Amino acid sequence: MGVKVTPSLTIGGYEIACSADKADTEPVAVRSVKIDWGRNEYHDASATPATMTLHLADVTDEWADYIRRNKAVGREVRLQIEGRPVLALDGTRISGTTHRMVVFRGRVSRATAKLTKSESGQGARRWIITLVCADSTAAMGGVHPGPSEWPTEAMMDRALRIRGLSEVGTTRIENFYFRSEYHMFGVSPLDVKGKSALQLLGDFYGSMAAETWSYDPDGNVVRQVPRLSQDMTVRLQSSDEQHGAVKPAVDGVHFEGVTYPGIGLGGCQLTGDPVIEADPATVINRVEVNWKNREREWDDTISVHENVYPGDARRVLSWDTWLGDQENVEPAQNALWARVHEEGRRPRHPEFTTQPTHVFPNWDVTRWVLMAWENPRPCFISGDAAHQWLMGTNQAYGPIVAPIGGTLHFDPKDGWSALLRTHFIHNTRSRISPVPWQGLKQYRRNNQRTVPWMWERGGTPPGAQIIDQSTIKNNYSMPNRYPRWGKAPSNRGYCFHTSVTWSDLRYIDNSGAEIKDVAI
Repeated sequence: MGVKVTPSLTIGGYEIACSADKADTEPVAVRSVKIDWGRNEYHDASATPATMTLHLADVTDEWADYIRRNKAVGREVRLQIEGRPVLALDGTRISGTTHRMVVFRGRVSRATAKLTKSESGQGARRWIITLVCADSTAAMGGVHPGPSEWPTEAMMDRALRIRGLSEVGTTRIENFYFRSEYHMFGVSPLDVKGKSALQLLGDFYGSMAAETWSYDPDGNVVRQVPRLSQDMTVRLQSSDEQHGAVKPAVDGVHFEGVTYPGIGLGGCQLTGDPVIEADPATVINRVEVNWKNREREWDDTISVHENVYPGDARRVLSWDTWLGDQENVEPAQNALWARVHEEGRRPRHPEFTTQPTHVFPNWDVTRWVLMAWENPRPCFISGDAAHQWLMGTNQAYGPIVAPIGGTLHFDPKDGWSALLRTHFIHNTRSRISPVPWQGLKQYRRNNQRTVPWMWERGGTPPGAQIIDQSTIKNNYSMPNRYPRWGKAPSNRGYCFHTSVTWSDLRYIDNSGAEIKDVAI
């Protein structure tokens, strides 16, 4: 049971097959696809466009001719994934609603053709075409505003100016979203001579507490990336490829009208080196903001927050803002100071890689892993050894992370995998009441099933028995839903995922003790 994910690639408006079936008649993408995206460092506000590298096998000479005639660079590229529900782990028995998501949208920025010794069945020579593509925001790097100075105005007016610059040429980004409380804040006059629209985009979002931006190719919009300090609830969830497996998952994060669904992953299914690291960026003790003060006729001003102990060295984070009023600069400065002294002060979570696969447990997991852009989507990692070393039993920091960057890979044979750079999320919940062991007992409510939802679709696993629902009344214990360690016994349908530890259960709140079945 799960979601089988296939790619759909278009270049210049033409669909390119991602299999070798038509390799003797047309260009096909039969080698790996790679998308590099996001940041390396949580405090880095200078986001950069994502890049996609792909390889085409071409026996038609079409792409070699494009390169020869300077017709390759600038072609539009879009990579979309399609997720179809499947009822068997081998990817067969497809049934249900198809989900779609664009994971890359941009243009070819470099093209290379290499002639190989391989030939088609008809004796035609075969080229390997390597295309490097940049996402739609990269085009803003070649756009420069006309006037040399923008006047004092509201942040919303600046956002509209930047959106207008993004519409120059044939690339058009639908919208630029940012925190609503900043919409009417006044900004200082700005000398834009020599600056590109892409630079101005970074300066715009950086003006808001040194936060950054991210391009969402699925919606073709740019969104602000908020702090990884959110109110979150951890719950038990069944949505796995293991029959009846239960593990902790985190509820979604809400920001500016958008919900970013949370998921749970098993640490045993991730690969990576258990490296823990700290450097000056994780122990910042001084924050400086450079701004122009309206009350002083736009004089250059520096505001400082610091906590440098005697004998210690300064470790400075300096940022610039367009905001021009003290009452607006100070809250932004306070927010940045809180960030560097809370979640930004924690040692980094090590990078990890998901196992290559064509089939994911459900669409939420598919989206979380394959999104090639940054947003605050949370994930609870069961059995996270790095978390146990770094955080211990700190209730404000469970094994919950969000990706800030990474590399998405697709191989036609092995499937999809992602290397992810993640950062711990600070849980702002004022009170967490860990569920006691007795609180994990499951009860039937209304017409709720007594067995895992996937049994009805994928079949009952060998040795399992389904207790007649008619013998279980409302509010009576549900034996088939009561989780146990190890494999599910013959008369019990739920067991804990193999990655779950006792330590993970302490982050489950009383309100999240009842198992939530998440359909594919």
